[in-house]
Amino acid sequence: MPAGGDALAALTALAGALAPGVAGQAAEPSSQAAEPAITVRADTTAMHLGDQLILSFLVDHPPGAEVLWPDTFGVAPFEVAHVAFRPVAPDRTEARITVTAFELGELEFPPVEVLVVDSPDTIRLVSGAVGIGVMSVGLDAGDTLRDVRGPRSIARNWLLAWPWALLLLAVVGGGLFLRRWLLRHRSANGARGPFAPAVPAHEAALSALDRLEQSPLVQRGRIKEFHIEVSQIFRQYMEDGFDVGALEMTTGEVMDRLRRAGGRRVNRLQDEHHRIRSFLQSCDLVKFARHRPGAAACGERLVQARQLVLATAPPPPTEETADEVAGEAAAA
Repeated sequence: MPAGGDALAALTALAGALAPGVAGQAAEPSSQAAEPAITVRADTTAMHLGDQLILSFLVDHPPGAEVLWPDTFGVAPFEVAHVAFRPVAPDRTEARITVTAFELGELEFPPVEVLVVDSPDTIRLVSGAVGIGVMSVGLDAGDTLRDVRGPRSIARNWLLAWPWALLLLAVVGGGLFLRRWLLRHRSANGARGPFAPAVPAHEAALSALDRLEQSPLVQRGRIKEFHIEVSQIFRQYMEDGFDVGALEMTTGEVMDRLRRAGGRRVNRLQDEHHRIRSFLQSCDLVKFARHRPGAAACGERLVQARQLVLATAPPPPTEETADEVAGEAAAA
């Protein structure tokens, strides 16, 4: 019996010696916080024409970080019926988008771009695209198909059509005469061509930047409105001068469009690819991430915009190019 007591005492002492080590291991953190990421889930990958589909966008981020979603979701060919945002956990935020489709076939829900603001860092996340199959609405088992009826005969009276045919010819002839007169008139007055804008896109952009510089937005502390305006001016310049629909695109979509676009005009923008990205992202930080730079930084945005417009503007026409364009207009 004393030997059993000694063994029990030894085991108790050994357990007491190991307990602090076990407790210390349990107190250590399990793992570090995961990197910010975005995942997308669809409640189904096949739907009928006109049905609704729910997509869930889950953003994992550090606790306390702010997630900035797009102001609008460009999800063509889908149509957005409802959007809801909610925090799922301190380190996870969800956006639920209800969409419908009125096109048949294998459609693709485009990627969604968000910003995760964890002061002082801002991280850009882009979700993957989701393939959705849209099928037509089938018939019930009890429905039957009816026979196709033949076409109805239409009584024709060609004599009644002559006045309309003469009117159509008169309209077409008048339009051709007016077009030729306009071409000659523009050529005689030294115009560059029948479709030349009244003010070139680069001149309109520089004038708009001058007006923005004279505005009191910066002095009144309206920094966000200033950056929205300067970004809008340059995006309008890309749209008018290069047929790049930048006004309705995110910065990432604009840069992707520039990479895929072709033609001599767009090449001028592609040469300034990195400077354009830096300029647009600087404006996005103020528009979406609540970054508030000072007056000096606002002045720098104006300088960047002017430099980009001047660097991508078309070269001034020479006498040879002016004569060539005038000759083409006269020949037309």
